[in-house]
Amino acid sequence: MTQCKPTPRRVSVSFILLLMLLPVLACSLSNVPPTAIPTNTPVPLVLPSVATLPPLGNPAIAPVSPNPNCPFTPPTWVAYTVQPGDSLGVISVNVDTPIDELVTNNCLESADSIFIEQVLYLPRLP
Repeated sequence: MTQCKPTPRRVSVSFILLLMLLPVLACSLSNVPPTAIPTNTPVPLVLPSVATLPPLGNPAIAPVSPNPNCPFTPPTWVAYTVQPGDSLGVISVNVDTPIDELVTNNCLESADSIFIEQVLYLPRLP
């Protein structure tokens, strides 16, 4: 019997195949489980539908009056304490606001119904 000698070409092809197979085998030999990589999960944006919005006339979303005794007082008006010698006419001229507007926005019965130490709400301080 004659033995078959490997030719140089058979050796090089076998060697190349072995080299290509080694990385595949090396990757599967690890016993360490893969580590989870935390990712930022996007949060969906949920907008309220028109049906869930409160109506425009809802006092819960209306500006709050600074005057606890009068809901008609505009929210930007400031408190002023009536001093001796003050009248609604004098105050009206000093803040450049009609008397009727001061009466209405302070829920006064009349322009003559103010007294010393009373708190009025005005568009600006006199």
